[in-house]
Amino acid sequence: MTDSAFANRLREQVQELLGTGVRVTLCHSPGGEEKTGLMFQGEQDIARPVLYLETFCGEKEEDSLEELARKIALWYADTIDQERMPCAFPIEYSSARNNLVVKLLGKKEAEKLPEQVVSQKYLDFVMVFDLLLAMQEETCVTCRIRREHLEKWNIDIKRLLFDAEAATRRKFPALFQTMEEVIASLVNCAAIPVKEQIYVLTNERKYWGAATLLYKGCLEEIGNRLQEDYYVILSSVHEVILLPVSRAPACDRINQMIQEVNETQLKEEEVLGDTAYYYDRVKKELRRAGSDAEKGGTIETDNHMEN
Repeated sequence: MTDSAFANRLREQVQELLGTGVRVTLCHSPGGEEKTGLMFQGEQDIARPVLYLETFCGEKEEDSLEELARKIALWYADTIDQERMPCAFPIEYSSARNNLVVKLLGKKEAEKLPEQVVSQKYLDFVMVFDLLLAMQEETCVTCRIRREHLEKWNIDIKRLLFDAEAATRRKFPALFQTMEEVIASLVNCAAIPVKEQIYVLTNERKYWGAATLLYKGCLEEIGNRLQEDYYVILSSVHEVILLPVSRAPACDRINQMIQEVNETQLKEEEVLGDTAYYYDRVKKELRRAGSDAEKGGTIETDNHMEN
């Protein structure tokens, strides 16, 4: 991880070069090896590109702080010019539909959404939709879908959801691992035994991976592999933890652990929920744990739509 003092000095230098028309803030990569990045938001920008300093600065170790700041400012100017072209409307939906991304937000973050942003409630979460402009090794550049886009494309929320789920599933395949495998990948060694069998569900990029809960057939397939029902712990917007019922603690204890992690380990924008969910293999539905009467969370789409 980049030294925080260095990263902040660099941010200040870049901010000074770009002026007040662009807001430059520090951010961090989700999951895995934590990296420090600069996020850019211009007054006229519809996308917020992120540049991770470990990758960019690692290739320019001999540059001074001022020279790095100058090159980053040039990178931003070049990047945002390229991004404005594909986002200029009218863009044909036939092109956009294959680059849609669905994400899950927690209730608190969803409350901050502008009214014109397209969103859809799912259980206690909110789905939002982005148009993927560029996918690089370290980050993805996206543009949030608004109501005006649906009007220009002449589609409704149901069609958007159907196409976004399919496109997200193709571009960000689900990754289902044991906790042992996750730990091993982080420390680059053989799997470290974990007392209880715990599983992690995310996507291959480990970025906004909680949306894998929406993938068609994903939860059902996991249930078939485990051969039992399981709890879903909303560890963050980037991944969820799965606990087979036969090896899980009491539901109250699970909820307590979730709330403790949310309060001490996560940034506010990464919190997805504060209660556990339960996947029922027979009913093939996800619902809030301990509430059998509550309607399950199944994503309804029209299967006759073109894929």
